[in-house]
Amino acid sequence: MQQIEFKSKAKLIISKELLAQISYFHHKVGKFEWSGLVFYKIISGDISEPGSLVLKAERMYIMDVGSYSYTEFSPDESIVDFYKKYPESTTMKWGMIHTHQCFNTFFSGTD
Repeated sequence: MQQIEFKSKAKLIISKELLAQISYFHHKVGKFEWSGLVFYKIISGDISEPGSLVLKAERMYIMDVGSYSYTEFSPDESIVDFYKKYPESTTMKWGMIHTHQCFNTFFSGTD
């Protein structure tokens, strides 16, 4: 897969609730990688100009706790229960979130 680097980056705001969730999972899972979906809103800007984007990540849905160096998931029907619990998420955009618990931040060959 080709990686594209933009000259300017979007701004990502992480809600206090999401930051608390991330911290909790880091503490709970320890050295294992985890992955899932992150739900966000576009606050301002346009996708055609990534540097103009301001995004706010609101919550996440963890779908896998993997191993020391690997995690993988495929969205499935379990997302329905998440949407029932957090119906506002149905109007949000979503992306993927996962950890590299014991590594620096980077896009690996698997990512």
